[in-house]
Amino acid sequence: MSDGTLQPKFGFSYAVRNKLVVRGGWGLGTALGIELGGASPWQQSTGYNAQTNTDNWTPSEAFNQGTPYPNGYTPQLGSSLGALTFVGDGLGIDQRDRKIPVVQSYSFGFQGELPLHIIGDIEYVGMHTIDMRTSKQLNGLSSADVAKGLASADYLDQQVPNPFYGVLSPTVGLGQNVSETFVLNHAPLGHRRQTAVNGELSHLVALCIQHKRR
Repeated sequence: MSDGTLQPKFGFSYAVRNKLVVRGGWGLGTALGIELGGASPWQQSTGYNAQTNTDNWTPSEAFNQGTPYPNGYTPQLGSSLGALTFVGDGLGIDQRDRKIPVVQSYSFGFQGELPLHIIGDIEYVGMHTIDMRTSKQLNGLSSADVAKGLASADYLDQQVPNPFYGVLSPTVGLGQNVSETFVLNHAPLGHRRQTAVNGELSHLVALCIQHKRR
């Protein structure tokens, strides 16, 4: 058992004859919970655009002039902003009711001695996992805007004036122009809000064959 979760496992091995063995097994387990929060206001990094000039030079003039971060550094504000934390930046959260993935592993095969002192092994193995972690965007485009974007890529990719330029901190990484996708977002100030959810599954199978001489 692990954290109160029953994780049974069993296996068997049977000698069909003197030089041939059949074996198999099945086990139920859980994956590791790796969720530690998608972002932390106590640990921030300051991003930069290496190509900020019209000629697309790398590095930009800001580096050559000794000012790679002309807008300053992103402060580590902790919880001082309350509900305004990460306004203008991406934010990822982990739901409290998330599930830990459950994994079933199984195998069945034969091992025996072949002529010339060769050991042959053939085995069928598989793994089935449910409640796998995936991401879900909490804010996004409406169905109508998605349809327009599929009809014309320029509709969502075109650059438009940023309505929040000069209002938010210059360290959030939003320039004077942003994509139409950003403006049409349901919650543009909380840019790229994502959460971890469960619901995906995986099923892997394989046939393994090997031989070796003793």
